[in-house]
Amino acid sequence: MSFVADFRLSVTAALRDQLIAVLDSLEATDLSEANIGQLERRGGVYQLFEDGVLVYVGKSTRDLPARLTQHRTKIDGRIGQLIDRVTFRCVYVDEDLDAVAPETLLISRYRGSGLAVWNTNGFGNKDPGQNRDRSLVKVAHFDRVHPIDLDKQIVVTRPTEPVTLGHAMSALKTALPYNFRFGSDALSNRELASIDVTDDFTSGSMRTAREWLTWLMDRLPDGWTIIALPGYVIAYSGQDPSTIQSRTGAWMRVDGVTVFEEHEAVFAAGPVGAGE
Repeated sequence: MSFVADFRLSVTAALRDQLIAVLDSLEATDLSEANIGQLERRGGVYQLFEDGVLVYVGKSTRDLPARLTQHRTKIDGRIGQLIDRVTFRCVYVDEDLDAVAPETLLISRYRGSGLAVWNTNGFGNKDPGQNRDRSLVKVAHFDRVHPIDLDKQIVVTRPTEPVTLGHAMSALKTALPYNFRFGSDALSNRELASIDVTDDFTSGSMRTAREWLTWLMDRLPDGWTIIALPGYVIAYSGQDPSTIQSRTGAWMRVDGVTVFEEHEAVFAAGPVGAGE
């Protein structure tokens, strides 16, 4: 019949297309502290670009600057000065973001063009936890593509005196731009609390992450090891580094001397799963 037809209103498609139009009208800018500091603490969606290519679409329900700062910290700790190659642009969205999920609408559109690869390669994932330390990191994982930079200069703020080794570990964890996980709560660990490092913990001194971790290993009790993985660092007592095949290296004490043994990390094929 020529006088009747179906009409279906796609509100989500309209939202997606309008968001894309607004985002495309903006210029991407450096993911710098200064640029992030100009943003209002409001919810919205954002895009990250690596060398001008869209790699990630995200949202923040209430605080865009806080979310972008988290990303900046993570990216700043990666090899090859990745932070200098990443730009962003964003749009404030005052509606209920959890209800409309605008980033999901955008991702579905961009993925079809081979973009937004960081949305599915583990970039936005949190610390996988101790149970995942022995799992092989996937070849396509963000941490394999952009591993942490152990030679990045780090300024560690001196804790309140007296400085125990537990205090120093917590201060180092705060300063590092990637996760540093301990085998236990350093501040409540009696063994670590009994080691005073007040005299050799220089306030505000700048060293590389590698130097700081070597400094720490020199002072940890016997039996401890510090292990570097592609995306984070762990320190445990009684941990055998050989059980973590995706490690890039480990600090150990051999005949009373701290050594760092590099390791050719082993990776797994296949897609990156949720939480990996």
